[in-house]
Amino acid sequence: MNNKLFVFLVVVLSILIIAALVGLIISINKYTQARYPDGKPSVLTDVPRDSKEEEKQDAVVESEYLLPSDTDEIEEADLFNMDKDMLNKAYNEIFARHGHDFDSKDLKEYFSAQSWYKPVSGKKVGLGDLTELENKNLNTIKARIDKLKEEEAK
Repeated sequence: MNNKLFVFLVVVLSILIIAALVGLIISINKYTQARYPDGKPSVLTDVPRDSKEEEKQDAVVESEYLLPSDTDEIEEADLFNMDKDMLNKAYNEIFARHGHDFDSKDLKEYFSAQSWYKPVSGKKVGLGDLTELENKNLNTIKARIDKLKEEEAK
């Protein structure tokens, strides 16, 4: 085989390989855009969730709340992966939504960093200011906090 024919075949083969790679990249890009129109997939994208659970998670993300405790009944399972600090914030979040002005420096700092928090100077929200659902959710969160405290004491 002469050198010109060899060079020609190498060039043609290189062009075919490049074309195949470009086609593969375009296909992957189209697949990714079709499957994940909002961008990159999350770590849990392929984990099946029932639609009610998915709505709850989406609502939490959209609202920046720890829990949708003003609209949904919170169950113990919703609190399972939360530590005492996070549970305390979730508990007080119910009051914060009503403009409660916290005395605790930690809670004041935490809620002041939330875009939705609008404290009313000197306002102290009590149980009577909350809805029946919010009071029920307070009890559920408090029960989980108490359970964690019991487990720590053992």
